Amino acid sequence: MLIRISRFLLLIIIVIACAHFIPKLYWMKFEKSIRTPFVAYSPVLNDFLISSESISDYKWKDSKDNLYGREEYDSLLPFFNYRQLAATDKMPDLLNGIEITLEKVRLNNFMYRISPADIDYIAIPLYSMLESKSGRVNLEMPDDFFRITQRVEFIDSKTNKIDEEKSILFTNELIENGFSFPAKLIAGNPTTRKPFDEGYFVIDSNNKLFHIKMVKGKPFCVNTNVLSNLGIVHISALEMNLREFYAYIITGDNKIFLLSYDNYKLIELPVKNYDYKTDVLRIIGDLFYRTISVIKYDNIETFVTDRDYNLINQYTETWQGKYESTAGLISNYLFPFSINFGSSRSSLSNLFIRIPGYQSIFLLLACVLIAVGLIKYRKESFKKSFTDLLLVLFTSIYGLIAIIAIKNVE
Repeated sequence: MLIRISRFLLLIIIVIACAHFIPKLYWMKFEKSIRTPFVAYSPVLNDFLISSESISDYKWKDSKDNLYGREEYDSLLPFFNYRQLAATDKMPDLLNGIEITLEKVRLNNFMYRISPADIDYIAIPLYSMLESKSGRVNLEMPDDFFRITQRVEFIDSKTNKIDEEKSILFTNELIENGFSFPAKLIAGNPTTRKPFDEGYFVIDSNNKLFHIKMVKGKPFCVNTNVLSNLGIVHISALEMNLREFYAYIITGDNKIFLLSYDNYKLIELPVKNYDYKTDVLRIIGDLFYRTISVIKYDNIETFVTDRDYNLINQYTETWQGKYESTAGLISNYLFPFSINFGSSRSSLSNLFIRIPGYQSIFLLLACVLIAVGLIKYRKESFKKSFTDLLLVLFTSIYGLIAIIAIKNVE
């Protein structure tokens, strides 16, 4: 009995290995890389510029399929390519009636990207509270870490002891501002590679959003009064000299908000068809526009707004996805399912199973017939081989490979 159980477990291991490695080897041979278009908005053309496959010397096109070379592209996106234009003395002094200086361009330029893997991760529940007003030019990392459980606790990184005085000081400040322990989410940007520090945004146990930082060694805490029923799933905090917004907020119903410096007012981005579990979000800002791209498996949707986030233009481009290609259609017939232990949509290692559809039923029937023939050929009992047949019935070609590799035990 023990031998039969051991054999069955070994069959399962072979099935899992086949479901992982056989599709992977197939795609190593037949997969063609998909080049996602880069979409920007030209303040010169008042139209989109899209990176396209190289056609002679042309690499960019607008929404009307007019083609542009590299130097034309530089001039049509002066904010994006200001370094090149400034180096060649081609940077315009005036654009759309607005005086252009390099200082203005640098202040207003930003690009930010949020992928599903940035959201699907497990954070280590220890955070660095930087001094936001030390009087020094550069920010410095502290010697301790903090966590928020039933209270705020600061832990010395050298001695691993809790700094009770500092912990009580911050805990009392949060309680006085209506904070309910423990924290559900803590989001910040704990690095010294930023112009200044805005601390952390913390959701308490009642789903209230608080802004917390340290100012000259003292706690700073503000209840932002953001709606507690917003359903926040991710906060991406960042500090920019522009000081227009503190962070991006993504909710469970796939809405995207900016948490503005204007008394923590929320600004909803006019974006459609975004799914934070599968899509990449890219935001480009400049002196005139905000260009927001939602990048999916087989398409890109780009929304352009003015500085007040009013929608002014929109662009969509689709392409053939991996599983819609010839190799992908064939794979649907070859593989009943595939198993991976990682995904570009997650920073976590896990079991990711893809089941394509009904197409593999034909191979499944063939595998069952081959398994029946194999049992007859080996002169094995169908009663004792029932589990083998079930394995092939549920796992198709993978199960067949397993029972071919390891004979049944009489």
